[in-house]
Amino acid sequence: MRKYPSEQRVRGALLLLILVASLAIVCAFVVLAYLQTPQARSRRNPAGSLVGIWVGEQGNLIDIRSDGTGRARSDVNDTDVGYFEWTLDSGEFAIYQYAAKYNLGWFVRRAMMDDTPTTRFDVIEVTPTGLKLRTEAGETLTFYSALDGYLEKTP
Repeated sequence: MRKYPSEQRVRGALLLLILVASLAIVCAFVVLAYLQTPQARSRRNPAGSLVGIWVGEQGNLIDIRSDGTGRARSDVNDTDVGYFEWTLDSGEFAIYQYAAKYNLGWFVRRAMMDDTPTTRFDVIEVTPTGLKLRTEAGETLTFYSALDGYLEKTP
């Protein structure tokens, strides 16, 4: 007389199989998100003149980095630093803003290949000492070249 596995064992094995498959899907999702690195986006950035630290008229600071990433803070006293990625294409400066690099939102947007900028600006003028951008609403933002050790040290 042959013994067949109990129904409970079969259910347990199926549950384990589903769990392993789900874990494999999540791992694939993370790998795909990680492979979509900012360096791939930064290859499209021919804008060496935009790279640097800039201070706005309201005191906000942005650090535009050559690898296609950037950091920002609202003023020199603010210790909260925001993370963003950027591109410059035909005079359009596009920002892709995230709470932090490698957080859940970053992974989701990468894995979904969502390449929609959160903010777009037209570049009006770039000089070694100044940067002028026009918002989608038509407002002109002026930034001046600055130094900020805090932003420079932020990974």
